[in-house]
Amino acid sequence: MWCLYGMPSVHPDSLLVITINGIGLVIESFYVGVFFLYSNTWPKRKRVIKTQSVKYLPFYLSLANLANGMVWSTYALVKFDAYILIPNGLGVFSGMVQLGLYAYYYKTTNWDEDEGAQQSDLELHDGHNKA
Repeated sequence: MWCLYGMPSVHPDSLLVITINGIGLVIESFYVGVFFLYSNTWPKRKRVIKTQSVKYLPFYLSLANLANGMVWSTYALVKFDAYILIPNGLGVFSGMVQLGLYAYYYKTTNWDEDEGAQQSDLELHDGHNKA
């Protein structure tokens, strides 16, 4: 959508918007494709608050989200463009929430615990108790 918004026929004088977002679209599409191809994230999603652990919350991705939103919000304030400011302001808020959760739950995170081993131990204990 940002590439369409940056087109000269839609929004004149927005060469920076179309250039950056066009390159970003290609890079992010590649990243997301590789991520979904090689990751097993489905069982690990949305567990930060439930487990009180940030083991599966990527710190640098959250930090990049915040920095990206701040840079584009600054650009939008300079250009006085509400269409860029509103979604990127929400991105700043999202990045702040993620980093806040990271700071809040960092100390309660057990970095050494292996989820698969914990489940195996539970199955062994359950089987042992039934016998």
